[in-house]
Amino acid sequence: MKFTIQLSKKDSTVLAYIMKLLNVRHNYRLNLVLLFIDEGITGYRDDSLETVKQNQKDYKNNYTFCGVFRRQTLDRGAIKLGCNLIVTGHNADDIAETILMNTGSGDNPEENVVPRFKYSYEKEIVMYGYFKKLHYFSTECIYASNAYRGHVRSYLGDLESIHSSVILDVIHSGEVPPRCSYISSQRICKACVMLLG
Repeated sequence: MKFTIQLSKKDSTVLAYIMKLLNVRHNYRLNLVLLFIDEGITGYRDDSLETVKQNQKDYKNNYTFCGVFRRQTLDRGAIKLGCNLIVTGHNADDIAETILMNTGSGDNPEENVVPRFKYSYEKEIVMYGYFKKLHYFSTECIYASNAYRGHVRSYLGDLESIHSSVILDVIHSGEVPPRCSYISSQRICKACVMLLG
């Protein structure tokens, strides 16, 4: 099985470290391929390229440098590398932001992407990377503050100060319970709970 790990910042660096560790420890024989995308935004990825090169040495993986449209480039890169799945370091904060953004624009979730840190908060991943002394970069894109995601992130931050579990609540709100397959915010929907007595 061949997996693409989208190498971006701290989350994906922690993910690459853990995937390599598990692969070696349990002899999964997974072919892990690191994929880095340079959007061509001046000053955004310049410093990060040194970290990328260091991670390439640390995790002894192939690297692919790609072009302009990040998401499409990621898909195309994975196909070109013959990978079955794209594994991302998206954390709970990222997923909650994406769910709210998709709700606002009527988009559907992506099917071939596996967010390994879906239920881990960004601050937990930062602390893990810090304590493991992993090399990562945290340069923010110069356009991020005015992007739709930046506004959603700010909104979620405001909500979190009022209701601390809002990020995970948003994630759970879009999950499909395994019993009946209807959307619910709980593992078992209310109708099934009532029917089960």
